Amino acid sequence: MKNKSGIKVNDFITFSEEKLPYMVKAVKGKFAICTRKLDKKEDDNLLQYKVDMDAYCTKKQAFDDLKNEVVYTIIDFERMKRGRNDFIFNPYDYKDQEDIDKCMLNLLSGKCKLSKRNEIELTHFNIDRNISSKKIKTHVLWVSPRFPHDHPRKGEPTYFVEKILIGLHGEVKFKHQHDSKFIGLDPKLHTCRENYEGWKRKIDEVNRGEAILSLRMWSESPYNRLHDGSHPVEIARFDKDSGIGVQKLNLSDIMIHGALKNNDVALTDSNGNGGLSLSTIAHNDGLSLPDFKAWFRKADLSKPIAIIHFTKFRY
Repeated sequence: MKNKSGIKVNDFITFSEEKLPYMVKAVKGKFAICTRKLDKKEDDNLLQYKVDMDAYCTKKQAFDDLKNEVVYTIIDFERMKRGRNDFIFNPYDYKDQEDIDKCMLNLLSGKCKLSKRNEIELTHFNIDRNISSKKIKTHVLWVSPRFPHDHPRKGEPTYFVEKILIGLHGEVKFKHQHDSKFIGLDPKLHTCRENYEGWKRKIDEVNRGEAILSLRMWSESPYNRLHDGSHPVEIARFDKDSGIGVQKLNLSDIMIHGALKNNDVALTDSNGNGGLSLSTIAHNDGLSLPDFKAWFRKADLSKPIAIIHFTKFRY
């Protein structure tokens, strides 16, 4: 039996047991995979379960750590059931469309099934065409795990990913945390990018609920992906409730023949207030002052730079 409900990818579907809609991420045969953002109120039982399992001390702590995660449900239209997959240790990242597609293939082949223990009856659902007609954009922001080829530290690790995660979640554990290089890492609170007007438009769309911002990196080199299997990896996802923002940074007044001055310089923020130092900007960007200057030495600094904030912090 195939899906006769008429739902399509990117539709929004609401179930009778829940208040919040899911977005349909994959549909094939008798199956559909749907996701939605973790919600503090709607998913109170899930957060309490995490506390009961001693994964976190409080529900607030659990939500703060998991707020960028998604809740998923798999629909079996033939059996009129829905629920999670039957793996004890979930092998799929349901924020990643590639993993969602892999899950769908495994559902169709029988390698993945609905959990008999957790599945529930698919009694009633509603497809909200008004929501589904409003497509949510995805803006991608790439993060460099290593210094670029035109930087004096070419090929060395930036630790940007680790620093961003520390800024978002506080102290977190990494698979190489025993390495002394990971001890005492300061958070990366923002990234500085050319094309201020373009990034402001994108961040404004996110904060209006019209888009999400997907923070990504390549697992290996993006230039050799056909040979080494490199693929995009999502680090974090930001929506209108995440606190992201953008500020304008003008560097044109501290240029000497197209290069930044060597000394620390007081800057002016987007409100015209002075007192910001370039070293402070560089530090919060996850770089030393010399590395920051080298990173932007070829940028067109006659135009404003966008400071894209990952948290509610602002200058």
